[in-house]
Amino acid sequence: MKTVGYNIFFLLILIVISNSNCFSQNVIRGQIVDSVTREPLAFVNIVYNNQKQGIATNIDGGFSIPATAKTEFLAISYMGYKPKKLSLDDFAEKKFIQIELVALTMEIGEVNVLPGINPAHRIIKKVVENRDLNNPEKITSFSYDSYTKLIFTFDLDSNVMSAKDSVLQAKDSLPVDSAFLELSEFVDQQHFFISESVTHRDFIYPDKNKETVLASRSSGFKSPFFTFISTQFQSFSFYNELINISDKMYLNPISRGSTDKYFFLIEDTVYNENRDTIFVISFRPRKGKNFDGLKGFLHISSNGYAIENVKAEPNEEIKELAVSIQQKYECIDDKTWFPVQLNTFMNFNSLKFDLPSGNFSMLGIGKTYLSNIVIEPDLNKREFSNIEFIAEEDAYKRDSVFWEAHRLDSLTAKDLKTYHVIDSIGEVMNLDGKMKTMESLLFGYIPFWIFNVNYSQVLGYSRFEGFKMGMGVMTNEKVSKWFSLGGNVMYGFRDKAIKYGGRTEFFISKKHETVLHCSYTNEVSEIGGYSFFEDKMALATDSYRKFYIEKMVGAERYSASLKLRMLRYLRANIFINKVKNSISGNYLFTDSSLIVPANGNTYYFTETGIQLKYVYKEKFMVLPRGKYSLGSDYPVLYFNLAYEPNMEYFKYEAKITQGFRTKNLGRTDFQIVGGMTTKDIPYLNLYNGYGSYSGKFPVDVPNSFCTMRMDEFLNQRFLYFFFTHDFGPLLFKTKWFKPQIAIVQNMGIGDMYHGSNHTGISFKTMEKGYYESGILFNNLIKYNYFGYGIGIYYRYGPYEFVAPKNNFGYRITLRYII
Repeated sequence: MKTVGYNIFFLLILIVISNSNCFSQNVIRGQIVDSVTREPLAFVNIVYNNQKQGIATNIDGGFSIPATAKTEFLAISYMGYKPKKLSLDDFAEKKFIQIELVALTMEIGEVNVLPGINPAHRIIKKVVENRDLNNPEKITSFSYDSYTKLIFTFDLDSNVMSAKDSVLQAKDSLPVDSAFLELSEFVDQQHFFISESVTHRDFIYPDKNKETVLASRSSGFKSPFFTFISTQFQSFSFYNELINISDKMYLNPISRGSTDKYFFLIEDTVYNENRDTIFVISFRPRKGKNFDGLKGFLHISSNGYAIENVKAEPNEEIKELAVSIQQKYECIDDKTWFPVQLNTFMNFNSLKFDLPSGNFSMLGIGKTYLSNIVIEPDLNKREFSNIEFIAEEDAYKRDSVFWEAHRLDSLTAKDLKTYHVIDSIGEVMNLDGKMKTMESLLFGYIPFWIFNVNYSQVLGYSRFEGFKMGMGVMTNEKVSKWFSLGGNVMYGFRDKAIKYGGRTEFFISKKHETVLHCSYTNEVSEIGGYSFFEDKMALATDSYRKFYIEKMVGAERYSASLKLRMLRYLRANIFINKVKNSISGNYLFTDSSLIVPANGNTYYFTETGIQLKYVYKEKFMVLPRGKYSLGSDYPVLYFNLAYEPNMEYFKYEAKITQGFRTKNLGRTDFQIVGGMTTKDIPYLNLYNGYGSYSGKFPVDVPNSFCTMRMDEFLNQRFLYFFFTHDFGPLLFKTKWFKPQIAIVQNMGIGDMYHGSNHTGISFKTMEKGYYESGILFNNLIKYNYFGYGIGIYYRYGPYEFVAPKNNFGYRITLRYII
């Protein structure tokens, strides 16, 4: 449809030109590409006359020089490529020209800064001064539509490109690399994957944000999940202090003080048709500066000293995933600069295929085009909620008329074949079902027929139970959208005991997230443990502590709870638990002033209470399978209150967690947690010291005491503080050795009212304060998206051991990396 419209428009232009002498020159249109890969080159500088007037190619490598321009030649320059100059005779008779640039083979070495004032600094400082004026996310409000196209294909290196013809020519007389031929033919004909989406976004400063998926289409899939993924590869604008590229933060070259960190060089200066000066400035980290930096170039307009174009990528090569970004800005209504195009290139080096004839690696290309941009529209704050990303129910059912109206260009033959082939494969392989499984993993289960299988209960380990195997299932929406029934069973190979339970859930209100939960379980639980509402992450490193638990008691539990969202940022769990704990050993609680429901080594507790979780400014995305938290930049607050009527005691527990990043210093995470009981009660319901020391399974456990022995301490009141600051590679880095160093400081204090009431067990209390410090060397070894390192902790203060060697704790650190 767009092609037909373009042809009619071009025909009208030809008719006008052929019947008028007013035009001596046509519009010059073309595209600039890499001479080898044929990939379009964005933001290439083109000067077209001796007055140094010029333009830059768009994000797709295209350019259009207006007929009113005084075009004398085309002088083309681009960082990393040989400059090129075309005379009028080279393109005078052509309607469309494609220009190839040859990449420079030599690498750019480290830059030594010479004495004197760098003229680029004046421009960069002007950009920094005007940063808030030009930052689109500082505008009072805005709205726009976006079209995104994301493809995954195979990147052929230059050796493959040159070898391909040789292989084809020799295949009749020589042994042929059949895998190479099949893969190269596949790449020629189609992509590996393609996804398109159309979204609408509304924004009110400072943090009211909502993006709605109007249409979504992915080869082999119907889920809009890829639409959300495509928005996460880079920051929306290039004006924040830190720039997000593929979920990692980098120091912005136009942040405060950046001239001390980055080397800037004016590569070129041109003038656009409005006679604004466009400064082309390259940037890269200064020699000897150690920080997470970027390299690339900026096109700075003298109109407001705003960014017109930017291309950036991490200065250090990331072996697993190399990402680069491009952004193009335009001045909307001649007063407000706003992004109009965003590009992301991803090279998955870890997904590389080594064949005799060459190498293939997976390449992802995401392109987003913004349209219908409205600055300061009249938006109603009441129409915003804590849901930032949501898909309309019929988003994946849009017809071709809708898509043609929102695409900037028609689909290519490769695009169409990708949809046709992969959609067919998707139906046969049930790719949507597999995507449903992937989405469900975010919520802790795997869908199977009419059941959701809790994968965390399939296999487990603890010191007390040993290795354990089992199954936990709940019915899913195929049975009912209003309730779910299920249960679990598990067997421990060390304690040789079967644990089991059954539960039911009634989904009362989806809007208010209200769920009624009833259950019966017969299992084991940690002595002196504590937990908070919605604080369970099956794959979080904090959960490794459960491997080390040595003392557990039988726990037969009847429970009922009502979970609901009380306020926008406040979730609550109102509960009643009736528990029978069975203890093995000689423990005896001897407080005669307290009526303790007990029978020999069996103790009974009936607790009623409430758990609260408050996350200020928490944001969510809504997927077909449920609502998923996007987190918050503010502290997360937890609070527990429980009352036991038979022993007439209260329990209070609270926790605060926070993490933040400091420019040039790294990331800080801390946790403060405390609790108390109003009376001395059986030690089953008191508080252990939350240690995680182990000599047999030394995986690091954040937010625990890594030199404290399990069950070494027991408290009736406690306050713990856990602090970690991760410098990343900022402290020490060489070409071959780049440890990411973190420091840890943990402290705790606690006490016991009447320790003599507890006989048959040994324990310490923490009145004098417990202290340990540590240093972590993370990511010493990287393999398959995981980084392995070592950690060393030392215990000191009132509770240190006499022998210094016993105060050390050694750990293996495990981090997920990109």
